[in-house]
Amino acid sequence: MSHARFAFAAHPDAIADLRQLPDEIRDLALLELQNLVHGSDDCLPLKGRLAGFHKVYVDPTVSYRMVIQFRAAPPTSDHKREIYLVAAGSRQDYAVYHSAHLRTGLQQDTETISATEARVQAARSRSSLAADRSTNTPATPPEAALPTAAAPPKGRPAMTTERTPLPRTELADLLTDAAQSVSAILTAEYPTTANRSYLHPVLGALSAGPRVACELNDRLEAFVAEEPRPTTPAGLFTLASYAAALGWLTESLAELTTSVDQICTRAGIPTVPQDPDVATPGSAEPDGEFGFAFSALELAAIRTAAEAAGLPPGDYVEVLSESLLTASRITDACMEISSGLLEDAAYVRGAATDRVWIGDDPDSLPTLVRSLLARMDAAE
Repeated sequence: MSHARFAFAAHPDAIADLRQLPDEIRDLALLELQNLVHGSDDCLPLKGRLAGFHKVYVDPTVSYRMVIQFRAAPPTSDHKREIYLVAAGSRQDYAVYHSAHLRTGLQQDTETISATEARVQAARSRSSLAADRSTNTPATPPEAALPTAAAPPKGRPAMTTERTPLPRTELADLLTDAAQSVSAILTAEYPTTANRSYLHPVLGALSAGPRVACELNDRLEAFVAEEPRPTTPAGLFTLASYAAALGWLTESLAELTTSVDQICTRAGIPTVPQDPDVATPGSAEPDGEFGFAFSALELAAIRTAAEAAGLPPGDYVEVLSESLLTASRITDACMEISSGLLEDAAYVRGAATDRVWIGDDPDSLPTLVRSLLARMDAAE
């Protein structure tokens, strides 16, 4: 076994999290932690309130997650960096993320306050008004120099910072990142055994699609939960575009799953495969067996693949054709979703002002929303 690249540490409550996981999930979580310690990069960065931390998918259905942090190891460690387990648990109701935020929130709030104080002091030191006042008022210690005019009433928590809405560039980047994630579904590879070669066109999308949809959903939830909430026209436009893309992708993946299930059912229909050499006269001919002509080289390849799959050549061609048709449908959907997101990102980024106009005209709606509305009209 390779040497560990990272040290390991855990929040005390994270150890309790692991103990409370179902046995099979706990085993998978420990295996993921072991892989991470030995250099695996199978984790994704979090944004928003948990920026600086990473999430790790534990089980194949991504129902359980871990939140970790890559940080400097203590001086006594043999490693320079360590993996720090913050929380582990179910994604349901975002429980694992809430736990992680509670266990790291105090540290983040303290850092935010410290950064705010530093900015206040820097602004005061540069301000000519502050310099004029310093000649007329006695010096005060840094703690007393913080603004107090907006002190909240007793019993009400003070606001430590005033957060401004996300700029157009960040909103556009959110859509661009989503577009790239969706397009990556089409290039995903998945190892296919010879006896399931007819599924090769769809297995990449089938394996990558649900993970991408889950990641996009997490980003959307973080975007909506971030303070301040997206209430500006640009923010709402971005939210509508992103939500439309996620909904479209989820529906397309559901159709993909249904189609693949039908292909698998169809492939299992001939319980006793026909011997291609004992076929009716004429069925061994390319035009009779497959309904259209193949070259001799293609016919030989089909027979070889069909034999490995345990299917008659005609049945193999049929399920392979269905698989290719299914792959073309998910390809078209992903390309349309990706291009729509990029088009909306360009609009948000290139708008003259931060106030993207959203009017009564349907043309002012995000690209994917307009496409969905057009599909609904065509279906009626």
